[in-house]
Amino acid sequence: MLFSIQYSSAKCWLDSGLQVKTLIGHSFGQLTALCVAESLSLHDTIRLIAGRARLIRDKWDKEAGVMLSLEGNQTQIEMVVDSINSNK
Repeated sequence: MLFSIQYSSAKCWLDSGLQVKTLIGHSFGQLTALCVAESLSLHDTIRLIAGRARLIRDKWDKEAGVMLSLEGNQTQIEMVVDSINSNK
């Protein structure tokens, strides 16, 4: 459902004359952006979405995961990543 809303909204905006130079998306939105930009066919995008859904359903463990946004130089970021990985 999320894909259909994102895709149809983007296509409506484009069909209405919105001029864009770049499409971006995060996580699931990346698949939508690739499809709207015609880098992936609609058929292939739907296959990827279905495959992603199966992986999440079948392989996702008890740990729900987290998202983290960091600002810093490469050394600072690597220190944070190393710290997180050492606590697993």
